[in-house]
Amino acid sequence: MRKNVMRAMVVAGTAVAAVGLAVAPANAATGWDRCPSGSFCLFANANGQGTIAWFSYGSPNLGGQGIDNAATSFWNRTASAAFTLCDGYNGLEPEVTTVFFGAQGNLSASEDNRASSVVLYPHNCHY
Repeated sequence: MRKNVMRAMVVAGTAVAAVGLAVAPANAATGWDRCPSGSFCLFANANGQGTIAWFSYGSPNLGGQGIDNAATSFWNRTASAAFTLCDGYNGLEPEVTTVFFGAQGNLSASEDNRASSVVLYPHNCHY
């Protein structure tokens, strides 16, 4: 009787393990695909790689998102908004660049790793 119980437990355990192996975990988004629809995203590396930070209205200090002076690529997935990257905190000049809705790419060599804040609207860095 004991052998039958043990055999049943082994068979049941094997069946559970087989089912567990058959269920694959969901793949996490990578690269550009991590940017949520309707957001403006910055990435620490080229082509949407590395640390990501995303915004609806901007950020006065990109240090809070771990990407201060570290943005290399962007994707503006909003329907109509433009975001301006500013070299100073709190949206202070000089302007690094403005990214219009739908734009995706890498910052130029002169813009790379310069942004310290992000503001909503084009050319909106100020003193």
